[in-house]
Amino acid sequence: MTDPGSNDSMMSCSIPLIAGSGVDEKNCGFYRKYVDAVIAGSTLKKHGYWECPVDPKRVARFMEAWNK
Repeated sequence: MTDPGSNDSMMSCSIPLIAGSGVDEKNCGFYRKYVDAVIAGSTLKKHGYWECPVDPKRVARFMEAWNK
């Protein structure tokens, strides 16, 4: 992944930066350094599939990774 910190225009932005796709428990630590929020959808669903219900175990793993 490209280091967003190397992009001066991104780092000087005065509005919240939100990652809206592709964030999961494996890469959220990377995004956490650069964004104000994330939109996590299917990664929190059973089997990672958008039509399935939310999986509490996936949510717990994601939040544990986010809070590291």
